[in-house]
Amino acid sequence: ISALIDDRVDEGVFSVHRAAFTNEDLFEHELAHVFGGGWVFLGMACQAANPHDFFTTTIGRTPIVVMRDGKGNLGAFVNSCTHKGAMICHTRQGHGRVHVCPYHSWSFDSAGRSIAVKAQKAGGYSKCFEDTPRDLARLPAFADYRGFLFGSLVETGPIEEHLGEARHFLDLAADQGEDGLELVPGEVIFTYDGNWKMQL
Repeated sequence: ISALIDDRVDEGVFSVHRAAFTNEDLFEHELAHVFGGGWVFLGMACQAANPHDFFTTTIGRTPIVVMRDGKGNLGAFVNSCTHKGAMICHTRQGHGRVHVCPYHSWSFDSAGRSIAVKAQKAGGYSKCFEDTPRDLARLPAFADYRGFLFGSLVETGPIEEHLGEARHFLDLAADQGEDGLELVPGEVIFTYDGNWKMQL
């Protein structure tokens, strides 16, 4: 990676080789380490303002669902059934006390807990199955910094440490109004067929 970057501060030289934007191996490395290796912005707490509200997003290629449970607590989970891996929530956002997998109808509540397995009481499941956890996979790290939600696919340090000096800009945004932040309804979504670094 260092061979792709020419950074000579004393000479006023900084350049990045074009391969940084086109090399597929480097792209896979970035997905694993940049997106899969630490904190990623997921969205705003106000996107799931009420109990049982949810919204979906991704970390790299991993589908994520952020849900507010019946007690009002936010949680972030891999948006994938613990049975066969099918996605649980298929809409960008919504409201639901229960989420049912379309594959075999396993059901989960808004806290990510497994609440029903279709035909479980009819038998055919071993004792080992009964004792195996089936809840949705909770993200190893999830944080709410002043309404800005962050998650990580791996255990990592405190969000404040990760944000560093950038926290001042988030504080500035959060302090603009007495009632905090409000997400304006509506969104613009597009698909960019290229390396994520080229989109800007």
